[in-house]
Amino acid sequence: MSKLASALATIKRMGGIQVDIRQSTVTPAAESWKTSSTAVATNTVWAALTSIAHRDTEEGSYAGRIAKNIVKRGDREYLIPASGMTFVPSAGDELVDDGTQRQRIISVPTIADKGVDIVYQLQARI
Repeated sequence: MSKLASALATIKRMGGIQVDIRQSTVTPAAESWKTSSTAVATNTVWAALTSIAHRDTEEGSYAGRIAKNIVKRGDREYLIPASGMTFVPSAGDELVDDGTQRQRIISVPTIADKGVDIVYQLQARI
């Protein structure tokens, strides 16, 4: 089984939820007296909501990451397969969970294999 197929199977097994990821791009106006325009791209994808609390990472323990303000209480982590995405999520993008819960994406570590993105681990904050 390929790593991508394994990642997708894991997300389905974890009881995936549907989320929207929105990325805004501002295009400056050509002339200083004109207004800039904003385009919003949206990807609706299946994600697995995981526990960010009980995992130690290269940044340290959960308590240490809280102390360093890397993670705040209430932060959530979503695992999202990279396949089918029309853009790569980035910090500052918006994630909408269950159509109502708006969250800001804080970080996006990527799991890749041979230079190909497999899964995005989104850390999101209300």
